[in-house]
Amino acid sequence: MVHLSSHLQRPMPLLETERMGLTTRSGLERHMAAEIVPTRCVLCKDKAFDLTHAKRPLRCNLLGQRYGRLVVQHFVGMGMHSHHGAYWCCLCDCGIPRIARGDKMTHGDLQSCGCLRSETSREKLKHALQVLAETLPSYGNLVGERFGRLVVQRWAYSQSERRYWLCRCDCGQETTVSTGHLREGDVASCGCLQKELSSQRHRTHGMTDSRVYHSWRGILSRCYNPHGKAYQSYGGRGITVCERWRYSFENFYADMGDPPIGLTLERKDTNGQYSPENCVWATWQRQRINQRRTVYYTHNGETHHVQEWSVITGIHRSTLAYRINKLQWDIARALTTPVMQSRYS
Repeated sequence: MVHLSSHLQRPMPLLETERMGLTTRSGLERHMAAEIVPTRCVLCKDKAFDLTHAKRPLRCNLLGQRYGRLVVQHFVGMGMHSHHGAYWCCLCDCGIPRIARGDKMTHGDLQSCGCLRSETSREKLKHALQVLAETLPSYGNLVGERFGRLVVQRWAYSQSERRYWLCRCDCGQETTVSTGHLREGDVASCGCLQKELSSQRHRTHGMTDSRVYHSWRGILSRCYNPHGKAYQSYGGRGITVCERWRYSFENFYADMGDPPIGLTLERKDTNGQYSPENCVWATWQRQRINQRRTVYYTHNGETHHVQEWSVITGIHRSTLAYRINKLQWDIARALTTPVMQSRYS
């Protein structure tokens, strides 16, 4: 909007037009020699004059004329000085009303409410960027070039005599990098490459969450952690881990491999250390038998525990245990005496 208060004479208190400094009704009568009854404009909410019945109309009537995006709606008033001319209420194509001087519109100095200037500024900036992009090759245009994981999309801006480029990383992220950092290789990604390299530097085997790693950690805890629940049954009675396994998970994994499903680590000799020669992957049933409290019996040159003798002789395990432990039979009698058949069977 044009601020007119500093250029127009102070009028009589009628409507908003008078407060803006436009001429009063007596001033209009001097210009047009007719009494004109004003109405209120629905656009600018101000006084609108009908010039149809004026005895001496204005020298230049702009009513209904189009100037750029402005269409003149009605006459508003005259300026304080003759060179100010007449003021008109205009409606812009964008829908915003504006009071404008007639000579500004006729000379082409005013063509919109202000929206055209904004659009023109944007178009000029866009055109300047296009021209700059076309002229950049002679100064080093990097659009389309690849630097590590970054592909230059377009020129972003310049600051302190440095050109910055908008780059897209292979991971999908976008970042802004200067020409020097791109050409010298200081920046090769949006930051994802640095994270990956840092992770690899601090990574040993990458199997922290695997079953075999938990098995290795378990034998170390049982043998060397005095606060562990099973320490008294292992480390407390002298069970250790061989030097090859104690300080290297990689060696343990190379010797034992991945545990089959349903199997866990077992020592063949329950009094021996954890070593490649003394460890196998075994079932829970096998480990329940291979315990320190398990008693083995020898008969006819064969040594087995009660469960195995039960399978060999066909005598139930509880019967063999009753004969040996309760009846105090010798092993030969317990294994060779047939079981009496029940009279009800």
